[in-house]
Amino acid sequence: LLPEILSTRHSLARLLGHDSFAHFQSKRGLASCPHAIKTFLDNLNEESAEAYDKELQKLRVLKSSTRGKLQGPQHLQAWDLEFLSLRQGSDLATQYECFGLENAIRGLDTIAQELFGFRLEFVGLRDGEAWADNLLKIEAIDNHEGIRVGQIYLDLFEREGKSRVACLAPLRVGYTPSDRMTRQEPILAVQTSLRSSRSMSFKELQTLFHEFGHALNFISTSTSFQHNAGGRGIAE
Repeated sequence: LLPEILSTRHSLARLLGHDSFAHFQSKRGLASCPHAIKTFLDNLNEESAEAYDKELQKLRVLKSSTRGKLQGPQHLQAWDLEFLSLRQGSDLATQYECFGLENAIRGLDTIAQELFGFRLEFVGLRDGEAWADNLLKIEAIDNHEGIRVGQIYLDLFEREGKSRVACLAPLRVGYTPSDRMTRQEPILAVQTSLRSSRSMSFKELQTLFHEFGHALNFISTSTSFQHNAGGRGIAE
């Protein structure tokens, strides 16, 4: 079945005028081509090789103490990471103190500015605007024109009765109707269930970046049709 899937994908890409399915898939995203993806991954691998080797050795030692003596690196499997991380317990929590919410938002702001051309600024909520305590609000400001291009509510912390499902809710999508000159500004809500603003687990950090990525997509949308805005489009 797998060879058939690969063959069908290749045929589809060729019918659409691409050299391969990899070219077809990457052209619809930020990377634009397989070469750019490979270059990025090669550079990332080169820059992180030393740290990777050190962490890999720590995991080998930890697994060895957990389940017998290791005979070689082939005995350390990809699925061992989460299990071994949990085994580290409080030591792991200390390592993740750098993943506090403030640093996470600062990282997201860097991504937004360098890739999309807008900055993220915290603003206060007006009376009656919040539906729960501990809500935060961010405005996306275009770096060139200085105008607001989107609003994001952050409902990030766990509370009684709140769903633990992480999601991005488009309260209002951004698009420019054909009969108007100005764009309708998107209003979005990011929901997660963080336990603390001071430190996050790596999984919590991944979840926050994932959901916020949807928000960045909706804010950067340029379309005349609301049903094609953000994640509603063909490719996200």
